[in-house]
Amino acid sequence: MKINALYLTVFTAYKIDHLFNETGITLIFKGQFLLAFFVSASASIDSFYR
Repeated sequence: MKINALYLTVFTAYKIDHLFNETGITLIFKGQFLLAFFVSASASIDSFYR
């Protein structure tokens, strides 16, 4: 089950990254958004398994 949650996190981040590349959003915003996404995703995955 942990592998599925990790896969969903990485796949979603990949799709968001692709969307940013298609729309031309700046690298600074993209980096901040992806960092916030991974922090919130890892926190929710961690709380799911507790």
